Amino acid sequence: MKIQSGVPQGSILGPILFLIYINDIAYSCPDLNIDLYADDSTCFRSGINLLEIETKLQTNLDNISKWCNINNMTLHPKKTKCMIIGSKQKVRCDKQLILRLKVTVLENVTCHKVLGVIVDNNLNWRKHIDYVCKALNNKISLHKHILYYLTDEMKLLFYNAYLLPVFDYCCTIWGKDYKSYINKINILQKRAAKLILNKPI
Repeated sequence: MKIQSGVPQGSILGPILFLIYINDIAYSCPDLNIDLYADDSTCFRSGINLLEIETKLQTNLDNISKWCNINNMTLHPKKTKCMIIGSKQKVRCDKQLILRLKVTVLENVTCHKVLGVIVDNNLNWRKHIDYVCKALNNKISLHKHILYYLTDEMKLLFYNAYLLPVFDYCCTIWGKDYKSYINKINILQKRAAKLILNKPI
């Protein structure tokens, strides 16, 4: 079939063609900071005056919406969120952005997962570290259950394939949190090491 818009899903060239296809979306909003990762886009603006930020973001959202209409792309208002990021002193609970995508008012959130990292409105990484700890606990538990069937080499392979990526993913961003919170990760790392080395936990 002839493809009228977009790119075929699952093809080898698909990701590159999709990036070429959406590459000029940034030019529809020259005064906006926009990060693109495949079909996941994040727009952001910095400033002191909330009303000014809101006005500029709304103008840019309208421009992006027009670009999508021209290029036969669809935006999902329910999947689109907005968040004010700043220090606890400056970001109060009563402050919210009022942004619209066509007729839908976008939901304000205090934290949101962006490319696998949970970002909160004070750039506090505790929710993300809790999420990492939960993922690690599940994988360590699985490791413990299959330990009897694994050789030493297989144990190391399991660690490198299933645990290390969770420890390492974006740790340069969230790894500078309070020592008390990072210690939760260190305890899990030691637990995983003891399993590999056949030491008592």
